[in-house]
Amino acid sequence: MERKKTHANAIFIMMLFSAIIIESVCAAVFWGKLDILTYNFPWAQISAHQWAGMYRPQFAGTYQVNYPPLMPTLLWPVGKLINHFGLSISAGSSLRLATSFLLIKGLGMLFQWLTAGFIYWKSKRPVWGLLLSGLILLNPSMWFNAAFWGQLDSALIFFIVVSFYYLKQERYYVASIWFALGCLTKLQFIYLVPIFGLELLSHVKWQKVLKLVGTIIGINLVGWLPFMINMKTIFLPLKVFGSGTTQYADIVENGFNFWAGALKARIWNKQLRTTDHLVGWLTGSLSNPVDSQFYSVRS
Repeated sequence: MERKKTHANAIFIMMLFSAIIIESVCAAVFWGKLDILTYNFPWAQISAHQWAGMYRPQFAGTYQVNYPPLMPTLLWPVGKLINHFGLSISAGSSLRLATSFLLIKGLGMLFQWLTAGFIYWKSKRPVWGLLLSGLILLNPSMWFNAAFWGQLDSALIFFIVVSFYYLKQERYYVASIWFALGCLTKLQFIYLVPIFGLELLSHVKWQKVLKLVGTIIGINLVGWLPFMINMKTIFLPLKVFGSGTTQYADIVENGFNFWAGALKARIWNKQLRTTDHLVGWLTGSLSNPVDSQFYSVRS
């Protein structure tokens, strides 16, 4: 058994380092600027330049920060390097461009590798650990999302995996802490609140559930507090989440957009009037095919 574990460790390390090398090269040499130019890169610069004020329009300019604060905050050291060395993803030598793209895509790749490492670490059987972590490390969609596109969806996956793992292990306070951090990463994480809450209610006494919910709310308040103080409004989280339902409405193209409809009912009315195909007419979603709408809105 010990021998199998040693072999499995060696295989996992090989997979991990292979993924790190290949993805890093891809990130450095692929210079597509979709979303990076208008979101990740300026947010990193804003976070490093005026962290507590990054939600203020005069600092954000055209690239208004509309994510919860954890991801822009984690981009702070990247922004410091970018600002210090005057890096850009639009101009400069090949070496400087490659460095810029690698830096701005690094956080997404890092969360991918952390997710794979956590899964392997917590797997009781080495074979299953290798299989499941391999699905993360060698997944083409993960590579595209992080190394080519430069997105941070791997952070969302990381916090989902960790929080629900500890929830399944009945370590409820640990799970709640990780879940609270997940709520500070991306807007979509809030979709999991009903699932997480129902799981707690089905296994934990309501008195303890209240404490766990209080823990989650408390961590989120602490996370938002510096920005609420700077913006002088306690409603900043609602403003950010509310803006996301309109700006990112294209991600539910051809889907049942009940969540956005509940928060912003006027979206349905506006989009339904311009619908030109059956599925969109039935669901009240956007009118154009997802690819054309996506690239026209986000590029």
